[in-house]
Amino acid sequence: MGADPRVVDKRGNTLLHYCAGYGRSLFLPVLLKQEGVKEMLDQTNEDGQTPMDVARVNLGQDKVADECRAVIVKLKEVGAVGKLTTEEDEARFEEAREKKKRDEQVKQARSALKALAMAAQKKEEGADASGHAAAPQGQAETEEEKDGNVLDRRVASPIQESLDRVKSLDIESLRERLGGQLSEEQLTKLTERLEKMSPEDLAAYAAGLPSVHAEQKEAAKEAANKDAVQAEEKRRQSVIVD
Repeated sequence: MGADPRVVDKRGNTLLHYCAGYGRSLFLPVLLKQEGVKEMLDQTNEDGQTPMDVARVNLGQDKVADECRAVIVKLKEVGAVGKLTTEEDEARFEEAREKKKRDEQVKQARSALKALAMAAQKKEEGADASGHAAAPQGQAETEEEKDGNVLDRRVASPIQESLDRVKSLDIESLRERLGGQLSEEQLTKLTERLEKMSPEDLAAYAAGLPSVHAEQKEAAKEAANKDAVQAEEKRRQSVIVD
């Protein structure tokens, strides 16, 4: 139709750079058949990157990593080279991507812990406002987290207690909570894994575990029913006396 596949953009990127960067492995052979394009295979953009360099760098991007890996294979088949990267760098970019994913998971777990801490602190403040004695100013006990953050011990303790309850769940408790979805062997492995989990991983797991605090809710419900029965009995006795 008259289009020129050898045109470059204002930053010196060719269609080969775009093809490599977005992982268009099916389009690459079609593009290389166009007149004059194969001669541009190792042409650099203004950042000094060849198409091979761009594909390797984008191995660090989770959205296109798989596609770029396929392009790299095809680029090697036609003799393309990198001028800023080597074949050894591919593993480095892959590891950087995985580390980023792990860091994000840890960040989410820490956010969940902080949300629990805030909820516990609000509950404690509400109790203080209702007449419970608060700790003297400047004497509140603190507990230091691994990352250096400091939490009031009154806040940290309920969180730790909740995590300890999850960590100490036995096979029968796990079977009940998970509705019989796992085999005996899987449940055994899960209990062993819970014992070794870090606080962050444990909090993330607990957030998705069905009825983690079911026994607490049931106990509270029974206590409320008991209070209601006692109140009704007292009311009846008062009517008889009157």
